[in-house]
Amino acid sequence: MPNILVATDLSLRSERAVRRAFALARARGAALHLLSVVDDDQPERIVERRRAETREELERFCAALPDAAACDWTLHVELGDAVPVILATADRLDAELIVTGIPRRRPLVDLFGGPTVERLASQSLRPVLLVSVAAETPYASTLAGLDLSPAAAAAVRAARRLAPKARLVGFHAVHVPYAGLSAGGERNVLGAPFLHLAQADMDGWIAANGLRGTLDEARLEEGGLTVAFARMVAETRPQLVAIGAHGRGGLNPTLLGRFAAELLRDPPCDLLLVRR
Repeated sequence: MPNILVATDLSLRSERAVRRAFALARARGAALHLLSVVDDDQPERIVERRRAETREELERFCAALPDAAACDWTLHVELGDAVPVILATADRLDAELIVTGIPRRRPLVDLFGGPTVERLASQSLRPVLLVSVAAETPYASTLAGLDLSPAAAAAVRAARRLAPKARLVGFHAVHVPYAGLSAGGERNVLGAPFLHLAQADMDGWIAANGLRGTLDEARLEEGGLTVAFARMVAETRPQLVAIGAHGRGGLNPTLLGRFAAELLRDPPCDLLLVRR
């Protein structure tokens, strides 16, 4: 039986994540583990009281959920710093997925180390599902970014496992040099070689990673990544977006790519981040 780990701080954002995690666990026949981390940098009596109150509140909330009776679920209330504890617990359980809520923007915290969710996504070698929408029905439409990296291939496969019945559309954004300097037919002639090469690269990457039967459609989108993504979101209206979470600098393997980091802070729907 696979394990799913959902991290919660008892906030409304976390409540959405817990509900989605229960629905996923039931659909996948997975064991669900709910984890809440209590800051231990306080007097012992306060820590123990908060630990007991957290467990009591989680038990009360989970027991009232419709999917609770149909799932095998376990509570974990641990002490320490949230990100290391979540990662260690996921490793101990060999969790196939970590689920959490959207990050709360706190400028001072963001300045000195980033919000918990971003730190978690950037350090986890396991897929992280960021839940932003209050919905428990199965995903019907998934959009995957195809940057032709190993992480993107892993994200496509993880998205298919997570939403096996959803329509899965991938897109690859291509920048055509000097496209803005030409118009009409001349622009098409100048851009054709770049688009032809990009199409061949994408087709080869899909075949090499065995994704032909996984993707329902793969689109080549001309333009910058941000513009192409916005266009695809407007057209496909996804309920889940899956991307490879990696930086290309190579100096720090735990860094998120710039696009992934920006998307994490303001996702249009639920977001699946996969590093490998």
